[in-house]
Amino acid sequence: MTVTLFTDSRIADASQSWQAICNTDITGWNKANEFIIASFQTTDAPHGNETKTCKLQWRRTGGSWADVSATSEIAWGTSTTLVNDAALTLGESGGCQTFDRGIESEGDNSAAIRVDSGGNGECLWALGFGAGAQFSQEYEINLYNVTDSTEAELQTSITTAAAPAGWTGTVDGVTNPSNVDGLAVANINNVDGV
Repeated sequence: MTVTLFTDSRIADASQSWQAICNTDITGWNKANEFIIASFQTTDAPHGNETKTCKLQWRRTGGSWADVSATSEIAWGTSTTLVNDAALTLGESGGCQTFDRGIESEGDNSAAIRVDSGGNGECLWALGFGAGAQFSQEYEINLYNVTDSTEAELQTSITTAAAPAGWTGTVDGVTNPSNVDGLAVANINNVDGV
């Protein structure tokens, strides 16, 4: 059976409130806030039902794809309203494709997405930003079908907000909790340019 990955996508906040219509980039996102992205796939009929394992990849615009992990600049989320591996309901759907069935993914970067013959599958992915995420940076997301080694760059990107007033440096590394200009920054061990 052939599974086609759609490039359609849509972003919601951690409470599943959609931030814009399908395939619309989001800008000015606070790095402290997690978000949800919807991805979609379909099958050719009439070859029966099949489950495909998928994952997400991220990159800074123009960069190289890397797998989403617990600590990457785009990291998997752990505090949204999603429940890992729970069935998605019609009311939760991102609505970019006709809804047939779906699944939620939170706290990891793997989803076993079942697609019915001739139908559509959808996954809601919980995401956030790791310690290395940059201010005013556009991030792109890629849906990767691990089972079949196919991929589709999602049409929706997310750009982080500008640095807060007074911020002039960058933060790297992880050692001790701290606070910079009223902005909580966990585990700073190196500050350049401040």
